[in-house]
Amino acid sequence: MNKNIFLSVIIIIFAVVFYHSTTDAQVTPPLPTTGNGIPFKPLVSQRAQSTTILFGGKIQDTIATQVRNYESAGYDCEVPGSTIEIRPIKSSFTSYFIPLGTYSLTKYSVNQGQSILGISENTQNINCERCDEKGENCTEINFTLPIIIKFGNSRV
Repeated sequence: MNKNIFLSVIIIIFAVVFYHSTTDAQVTPPLPTTGNGIPFKPLVSQRAQSTTILFGGKIQDTIATQVRNYESAGYDCEVPGSTIEIRPIKSSFTSYFIPLGTYSLTKYSVNQGQSILGISENTQNINCERCDEKGENCTEINFTLPIIIKFGNSRV
């Protein structure tokens, strides 16, 4: 019970300190509005869409379940980074993608059994492929995982 309260308080503090909402991508129309005698429309300002999610829990595995399942079935999965499986507080397991160059804010390496808090945003497409012995008749499977953009994990 105390661990759940502690993790909830840490998530709230983490959210207040590190949370950032969607950003505005301001696109400036080119000037002048005609070039070489060819008229063109100025671009309209757009709001960049992103899905920012705060998460927390225990690291159950250092490889996502989907990746492990496909690789054990003979598929080769192309993962441009690493994946983890997390058991969130009062929820089922969730897989995440950690891009190359994204490191823990607490400077601890990611290991099974650690507590973790973080921010995920958007998704990463993961491709898995399995070919027969001759290298023909390949089957490709694609799935997406949420991308971790910031995280901190416990020492143990």
